[in-house]
Amino acid sequence: MKSIGEALSGVLRHLKAEGVMESIKVMRVAREVLKPYDVEVVGYDKGILFVWVGNPAKRFELLSKKNGIISSINRLLRNNKVSDIKFRKVKDS
Repeated sequence: MKSIGEALSGVLRHLKAEGVMESIKVMRVAREVLKPYDVEVVGYDKGILFVWVGNPAKRFELLSKKNGIISSINRLLRNNKVSDIKFRKVKDS
């Protein structure tokens, strides 16, 4: 009997949506790495991670640590999936 994960992977392969599982995995790991910074990981596409940041000072701090953050995420993924991070200011409501 297949596990739920194996079955879901099979369905996504059949639907040609394998990238969805990759995006979910990358974003889950990125959220864990970025947890101390109180930011929101909002997307991942073609190696680029998209992150909303609350204020300019925090954005500057994260930009200065970007290479280290990318290395940490890729190390946990055991693959170089993330090549860049785009930090964007959260729009005011």
